[in-house]
Amino acid sequence: PVFGGIFVTYWTWQWIFFINIPIGLMVVILAWCFIPADERKIIVGGEKMDFVGLLFLAMALLLAMYSGTIISNNVAGGKYYLFTFLLISSILFFALFYRHIKRVPSPFIQARFISGAGFGTVNILNIAYSGMVIGALSLVPLYAIKRYGISEINSGTLLVTQGVASVIMSTIMSINLRRTGYRLPLYIGCSLTALGVFLLTFHPPSFILPFWWLSLSTLLIGFGFGFMSPAARNAGIHLEPHQSANIAAIRSLGLQLGNIFSVAIATTIITISSNETFAQSMVYLALSVILFMLLPTISKVPENRGSW
Repeated sequence: PVFGGIFVTYWTWQWIFFINIPIGLMVVILAWCFIPADERKIIVGGEKMDFVGLLFLAMALLLAMYSGTIISNNVAGGKYYLFTFLLISSILFFALFYRHIKRVPSPFIQARFISGAGFGTVNILNIAYSGMVIGALSLVPLYAIKRYGISEINSGTLLVTQGVASVIMSTIMSINLRRTGYRLPLYIGCSLTALGVFLLTFHPPSFILPFWWLSLSTLLIGFGFGFMSPAARNAGIHLEPHQSANIAAIRSLGLQLGNIFSVAIATTIITISSNETFAQSMVYLALSVILFMLLPTISKVPENRGSW
C-alpha cells in the first residue's frame, strides 16, 4: 500500500504492477540458494499424483477470481450473466473437487482436512478472520480517499500500522503459545479484529482526525491478527503433525477464498450503490457482525498447552 500510494501520487497506477518484478526475482534467487533439495521418495502401493483433483481445484479458484474481477469492473455494464455463469461454474468445480477427494484412494487433499473434526472449525476461522478481513482491509485506502478525502500517499500508509502490529504480536504469541494454548489467543485476537472492523464503520469523534481514526482501527486489526495467527495456524497442524504441508496448503486456500469472496461482494455493493462511501461503511458493519457472531465457534477448536 505504501509503494502503491507513492506510485499513484508521483507516477501512474500502471507502475504498481512492476513492484512484483524485483521482489519476485529476489524470492526466486533466495529460494534457489537456501531451500534444500527434496529427498527422493519411493512411492509404494502404486500411489500417483491426483491431477484430476488438482485440475478441479485450479478451475474453481480461477473461475472464482475471474468472476470477482468481472463483477467489480462491469457491474455498470450489466454483465451479470457472465458473473453468474462464472460463479456457478466455480461452485460446481468446488463441488466436483470435494466429491472427488472423498472417493479416490490418494486424493490431492484429504477431505477430513477440510471438514473433519476440529479442522472444519479452524478452516472457518481462517476464512473469516484472516481471508475475509484481509480482503476488506485492501479496500481501506479507497475508503480513506472517498470518504475522508485523504491523499493517495497518506491512505497507502494506513496499513503500515496494521502490518507492524501484526508482526510484533505474532512474534510474541508464537513464543508464548505453549503457555496460552489456542483458545485464549483466538478469543482475544478475533475480538480485536472484529472490533477494528466495526470501528471502520463510523465517522471519528470531532477531536480525532480521520487519518488517526482509521489508523487506530487498522492497528486493532493488526493486533488481532498477531494474537490469533500463531494459534490459528498451529491448531490445525497439531491435529495431524505429519500432514503439516497439506494443512498449511488448506489454510492458504481458505485465506484466498475468504479474500476473493469479501472483495467481490464489497466491490459489487459499492459499485451499484448511489452512495459509495455509505455502502462501504455498511460492508464493514456487516462483516464485523459476522465476525462477532462467529466468536462462539472458537470453543470447538481443539485445545493444547505445554509440550507438543
